[in-house]
Amino acid sequence: MNAQISCLTPPGSGAIAVIALFGLEAWPIVRRHFRSRSRPLPEVPTTGDAWLGSIGPGVGDEVLLVMPHSSTSFEIHCHGGRQVVRMILDLFNGEGVEVKSSRDDYWSRLAEAKTLRTASILLDQSRGVFGTAVRRIKDHFVEGRKTEAQSAIAELTCWLPLGKHLITPWKIAIAGRPNAGKSSLLNALAGFQRSIVAPIPGTTRDVVTLALAFDGWPMELADTAGLREGGDALEQAGISRARIEIQSADLCLWVIDATEPDLPDRKKFLDDNCIANEKLLPVVNKIDQRPSWNLRLLPDAIVVSATTNQGLELLIQKCVARLIPEVPPAGAAVPSCPEEWAWLERARLQATS
Repeated sequence: MNAQISCLTPPGSGAIAVIALFGLEAWPIVRRHFRSRSRPLPEVPTTGDAWLGSIGPGVGDEVLLVMPHSSTSFEIHCHGGRQVVRMILDLFNGEGVEVKSSRDDYWSRLAEAKTLRTASILLDQSRGVFGTAVRRIKDHFVEGRKTEAQSAIAELTCWLPLGKHLITPWKIAIAGRPNAGKSSLLNALAGFQRSIVAPIPGTTRDVVTLALAFDGWPMELADTAGLREGGDALEQAGISRARIEIQSADLCLWVIDATEPDLPDRKKFLDDNCIANEKLLPVVNKIDQRPSWNLRLLPDAIVVSATTNQGLELLIQKCVARLIPEVPPAGAAVPSCPEEWAWLERARLQATS
């Protein structure tokens, strides 16, 4: 049968479970088992529609049936108890619908997606768009169309950086001198106090991380120890960890205090932390106070105030633009796991040999 079903939410009991059902033959089965509390289900469903009703023998379980993307793919939002989920899966399996484990392929990644935006891209992949792209490339090779194969491989490769972060968030390190306002900036972006803020240099000794979403993209922000010479052994250990965090981050917010007597040396910061300028985003903080130096000396910096929230929206936009310069259109093939990344590299080498 051309239909599959899987529980997208992680295993275990929870308040709500989300079950995905897709395939050309799925809708007629749903119509037989779903009892609407208001309007009946149409013969042909409409994208973006939703119905409240129940599924299952007897009274059944109260569910929300959602048609979020297409007429062949929809979701059942039910109570999260194991028995309810099992009942619904068994019900459809009894009609010949294939039950896919949430640990299988795209379903595993979809269950681990942190945001709706990344989940929608993974959902597209679960419908076979990446597999279709692979088959097209293989056909190009078989039929000797090397130029077409190279073009198709290049199209997939451009989404490779994005595909590596559909489950794993982008890492943003917040770094700079002591008392530049790094912890205050993290708290301002979070909307609550995640890091301790104090006027004493060296307050932050360890890396403090926080999971956020910028414009629907998952991010992990890391507040690091203030970078300076000297300090006790504990502070120096924190600075060493800070440098490791900076080097491993996808983007480094170099926080500079606008009230400092002088502008820190950019080249020294890059050299000391062994990072490329392309990974650096200067952020001038405390602009609610009178700057001590000409802000034009750092024309590419984002000016903010962690106290008044001035400039934070622009900072978020700039982070997103640097990390995700282009967003794939709906239905685009995006390589989203190590096996697909490895296949793409092999295909690239084959196309250039």
